[in-house]
Amino acid sequence: MEDYYNEKINKKHKTKIIKSILVKLIYILALPIIIWNLSMIIQTIQNPYETPSMFGIKIFCIISGSMEPNISVNDLVIIKEVPQDEIQVNDIISYDINGEIITHRVVDIYENANGEIQYITQGDANNIEDSTPIIYENIEGKYIGKIPQVGRIVLALKSKTTLGIVLAILILLYIWEQRTNSKKIRRNNERIEYEKQKNKTV
Repeated sequence: MEDYYNEKINKKHKTKIIKSILVKLIYILALPIIIWNLSMIIQTIQNPYETPSMFGIKIFCIISGSMEPNISVNDLVIIKEVPQDEIQVNDIISYDINGEIITHRVVDIYENANGEIQYITQGDANNIEDSTPIIYENIEGKYIGKIPQVGRIVLALKSKTTLGIVLAILILLYIWEQRTNSKKIRRNNERIEYEKQKNKTV
């Protein structure tokens, strides 16, 4: 009988540990994305005609397979603003074409008749170069890395409604965790006090 109760207590303890780990994982995964999205929303309100960035870093979600296999659909690409002379052939860049952000590789750089530097780009999965030359003013930055398959989460959290719901859930989880910890501390204190009283009686 004693073994049964010990096993039951151990099982309950393991369940609590698993719940605590899951809550912490949710915080670790969701909070940075939420903070980033909130920052982007604020910047968009302040400067509606500029792409939001943080310390010169921009993040874009890939929605086409034109850069496969190096960059896939739903990958999150990390783009850094760089001076014009740092963009070279074979670099991957993100650029704005009529409000659409495209991430392709630079395959050629040349100077046109007006002395303006232009960039020819092409998707790794495409057979032909992009038809429109790019100028530096349209370039958002140079690719420095990616986070695979996180784009779905970022796109979902771009919705203010979804963002509000997730924030509410995180707040509720935090309150639940704090109450659980408070109960645990209170029970431990009660047990210590009980042991003290028991020892005094003995």
